[in-house]
Amino acid sequence: MNNPSPVEYTDWEQAMAIGNRSARRGDLAGALQAFDAAVRQWPEHAAGWINLGSTLVQCQQYAAAANVMSQAVDREPGNAHCFTVLGDATRMLGQRKTALKCYEEAVRLERSPDNLNRLAVLRGTLDDIDAALPLFDEALAARPDFDLARINRAILLIERQEFGTAVAELRALDPAALLPPEREVLGSTLTAVSERERLGEHIQFMIDNGDVGPLASALRELPPKVAQFDRKALQTVATYAKRVATFTLPDCPLNIALPEDWALIEGLHMVPHVHSVAEFLALRAPDRGAVQIGSERHESLSMEPAIQAAQLCLEDMTDPPLAEAHLRHWHSLCTRDVAGFMPGHLKYTPNGCGKSPTLPRVNPACASGTLQLFIRNMYPRMPAGMARGMLAFLAILDLHPFADGNGRVAMTWLNRELIWAGQMPALFSRDNSLKGALGAALRDVRNNGGDLTPMIAAIHTAQNYTRAFCEELASR
Repeated sequence: MNNPSPVEYTDWEQAMAIGNRSARRGDLAGALQAFDAAVRQWPEHAAGWINLGSTLVQCQQYAAAANVMSQAVDREPGNAHCFTVLGDATRMLGQRKTALKCYEEAVRLERSPDNLNRLAVLRGTLDDIDAALPLFDEALAARPDFDLARINRAILLIERQEFGTAVAELRALDPAALLPPEREVLGSTLTAVSERERLGEHIQFMIDNGDVGPLASALRELPPKVAQFDRKALQTVATYAKRVATFTLPDCPLNIALPEDWALIEGLHMVPHVHSVAEFLALRAPDRGAVQIGSERHESLSMEPAIQAAQLCLEDMTDPPLAEAHLRHWHSLCTRDVAGFMPGHLKYTPNGCGKSPTLPRVNPACASGTLQLFIRNMYPRMPAGMARGMLAFLAILDLHPFADGNGRVAMTWLNRELIWAGQMPALFSRDNSLKGALGAALRDVRNNGGDLTPMIAAIHTAQNYTRAFCEELASR
C-alpha cells in the first residue's frame, strides 16, 4: 500500500473526521493518511477499514484495497457496503468470479439500486444478459431517475442486438442532466451506433459479395466524431512500437513448402480445434460427419475462408480505409453463423478486458479513426515480418475494435505478415494458444510495461511447432 508516512491523531474520531474532510476536497493522499491512522488506533472497528479501502480503490491501488476490505468483511460481515467495495477492488484486479460473489452478497444484504446496478453490469460482462436485465429493471423501479443504470441497460440491449429499443431509450435521456462520465458514454454509444446505420448496407454487400470496395469508399469519408482517435488507447500500442525496435528478433525462414490445405490447417489451430497431425488427419477423414453450426469445429472451419481472403491483401494493408475494410471482411468470414457475433461490424459499446481491467480499450465512437491512424502512422514503420506482425496482433487485441472475434482477426493478420515476409507462420496448439502460453505471454506484456520478450518467445515457439507439424504431415 503506497501510503504517505503514518500520521498520529489524538483519537479515532479525529482521524476519521480528517479523512472524510480530505476525501471530500479531493485530497486522497491526506485521506489515506488519516484512515490508515484510524485503523491503527481502533483496528476492531470496520468503519475505518471501509473508508481506507474505498479510498484505495479511488487511488487505483486495487490489491491493497482488496486486502483492506477483507479486514472490513471480517469485522462486519453483515455490512453490504463492505462487499460492494471488495467487489469493486477484485473486479479491477481481473478476479471477476470473486467480484461476482461479492456483488451477489451485497445484493443479498441490501437490494439497493447501486448494488443491483453493479451486479447487473458484471453479469452482463460475463455474458449472462438474461440475468442482468431484471436486475436493472428492479433498480430502475426503485429509482426511476437512475440514469447510469438506464444507460447500462441500453448497452446490454445493444450487445443483444436490440438496437431500436436501446437507441430509443438512450435518446430519451437529457444529456444536460447527466454526470460527465455518463454523458460521455451516452454520446460515444450513440455515435458508434450511428455508424451501424451509415455502413450497414455496405457491410451486408461485402458479406454477400465478398467485395470490400463500397465499404472502403464509405470508410474514406468518416464523420468528424468517428474520425477522431483514442489517444489513451493508442498510447499502449505506441509503447509496443518503441519496444519492438530494441529487440533482435529470431529469424525463422519459411524454407519449406506449406501444405496445399494450409488455410484449413491454420484455421483449425485458431479457435483451436486440432492440436496434432493425428487430430488433423482424423478431422479431414471423409467419414467425420456433418458439422454442427456453432460447434468448436464449425468455428474453426470458418477460419479457412478468412485466411484465404487475407492472404491476397498484402498490397492493400498500408491504405488505412481499405485495410480496415479488409479487416472487417476477415471478421465477417470467420464469425458468420456464430451466435452472438456481429460479422463485419466494429463494436458499438465499451468492452473492457476481463483479465486486465485497467487496460484502455478503444472508445467505440472512434474505433475506425483510431484503427486507421494505427495503420497510417505505426504499422508501415515496422520492419516486415515478426515485428510488423506482432505489432498488428497486439494492436487488435489491445484496441479491441470488434465486440468479439478480435483474437481470430489478430492471429490471421500476424500470420499474413510472417508469410508475406518469407517467415514461418505460427500455429498455436491448445497449450500455446490464447488460452495457454500465448495468453500468458500477452498478460505478461501488459503487466510489465510492454516488455515483449514473452510474446516473441511464444510466437517463435509456435513457428517451430509449425515446422514440426508440416514435416510430420509430409511424412505421412
